[in-house]
Amino acid sequence: MIRLPEKVFVITGSLEHFTNRNELKELIEKNGGKVSGSVSSKTNFLINNDTASNSSLKIKRLRNLELR
Repeated sequence: MIRLPEKVFVITGSLEHFTNRNELKELIEKNGGKVSGSVSSKTNFLINNDTASNSSLKIKRLRNLELR
């Protein structure tokens, strides 16, 4: 099992391998991670499955924060 101690995730876009966002959120939290609704300087991972959404506000904000 992967441990994600104190890592912060933002989930955006559609999900292929999970029924809904809550299922993924529960998995992340079960393994020690946190899920946020918005990108910030504390964001470690942005989960975005929409390849056509490069103009997404969350992606733009992440790029502006230089957290690639």
